[in-house]
Amino acid sequence: LFSGEKLYELGKLIKKASELLNRKTIVIASGDLSHKLTKESYSGYSPKGEKFDRKLIELIKENKLKEIVNFDKNLAEEAGECGLRSIQTILGAFEDLEVETKVYSYEGPFGVGYGCAKIDVVDEYVKLAKESIRTFLDAGEKMKLPKNLNKDDFYNKKAGTFVSLKKNGDLRGCIGTIFPTKESLGEEIIENAVSAAFRDPRFYPVKKEELDELDYSVDVLEKPEEVQDIRDLNPDKYGVIVTKGSRKGVLLPNLEGVETVEKQLDIVLRKAGIDKEEDYNLERFKVIRHK
Repeated sequence: LFSGEKLYELGKLIKKASELLNRKTIVIASGDLSHKLTKESYSGYSPKGEKFDRKLIELIKENKLKEIVNFDKNLAEEAGECGLRSIQTILGAFEDLEVETKVYSYEGPFGVGYGCAKIDVVDEYVKLAKESIRTFLDAGEKMKLPKNLNKDDFYNKKAGTFVSLKKNGDLRGCIGTIFPTKESLGEEIIENAVSAAFRDPRFYPVKKEELDELDYSVDVLEKPEEVQDIRDLNPDKYGVIVTKGSRKGVLLPNLEGVETVEKQLDIVLRKAGIDKEEDYNLERFKVIRHK
């Protein structure tokens, strides 16, 4: 059998292939955990299974992924493991990338360990939004734009942004700007992240104990363009803006449950308080979504 180090090298080749294809990639590592989970008093089983599962799940939770590559071979063998090698392979696909981990579930019925976890590449836009909210909770004021961000756009670009928060799949806050209001994109994200967490009138302010339960997305808006024919709309591709006098409504693209243009317009018009029979101005816009 290949060593953890060899399997990690295989994962690096998967990463290289993904980069050459230049597309979003999901890599799935499949397999059970231990097959000797229950207590030694039960015939045929070993407590090493439980020890193996607990250690592996802990390393994933704590983002100590390098330690999984060099996992204790004797413990793995005594636990009757199944999925360790696939995990060691997938870790190579994240070579030199900043990642975050999340364990969704773990159970051990029938003497077999099962777990479900995710490893995500850290998106710098999302990371900035997270840090903005955490800093506001800790210090009671907005953070200043860090000087060590890797993308020049944070300092040199201006754009409207929306920051959205979800908890257990449900919206927990969403605030944004159609056009830039700050001197840089980075400052725009900081401002809207704080507003989404603490100033969205539909929700109570985010609490510190919720932070690890939140899912974040940051949409960077392109310049809106006027639309004369609704056939030029596509709810998966374009967000929409409707305006009638001082009344205005905005709806982002590619939202769950919004599958038709008619549904998209119905929602955004109701948000704006505009009747569909009124003569209103209609615009569309694209976003770059970071999650």
